[in-house]
Amino acid sequence: MRYFGTKSLSSVVVKILNVVWVLMIIVTVLAPLAGTAAIYFSTPQGEAFMAEVKAKHPDVVKPSEARSLDSASHEKRDKDWEQFKAVPLPVKILMLPYGLGVLGLVLVVLRRARALFRSFRDEPIFRKGNEQLMRGLAKLLIILGIATFDFNTLLIAVILLMACEVIKNGTVLQEEHDLTV
Repeated sequence: MRYFGTKSLSSVVVKILNVVWVLMIIVTVLAPLAGTAAIYFSTPQGEAFMAEVKAKHPDVVKPSEARSLDSASHEKRDKDWEQFKAVPLPVKILMLPYGLGVLGLVLVVLRRARALFRSFRDEPIFRKGNEQLMRGLAKLLIILGIATFDFNTLLIAVILLMACEVIKNGTVLQEEHDLTV
């Protein structure tokens, strides 16, 4: 199997990244609505509203049937919900823009990754543009890793920075080769 060029692994990765891109845009659009709803329903007013709905429509949610599916996951979800409800309202409100910022950063990372793999698919690997795309992607991953406290993302960014040096040196060799011929 070829890794670069048309009909290669990079072509498959481009297609996968395009699908992930569309899904992330949908998530980013729906996230503010879901976050706002979670904040509202964690307040006393939201709990009162849900109690009123349950009182008017008791047959909609039957806790005994819902819990029989997987009680361990329901218990964890209930515990997480109780912990979320205990968070002060101003902190919950600050969580919303933080989450949207992280989602926005993920979209930028995906856009840069799509451009890099399109370049791998369509053009020679050893060109200055690829090195710049990889370096930019690595810097974005460092920011994302710090913002999300994710060591794995930071590790991937460091590996990408090392690969940038390989691409950079390969580009110099490719240019020398092209001038020699």
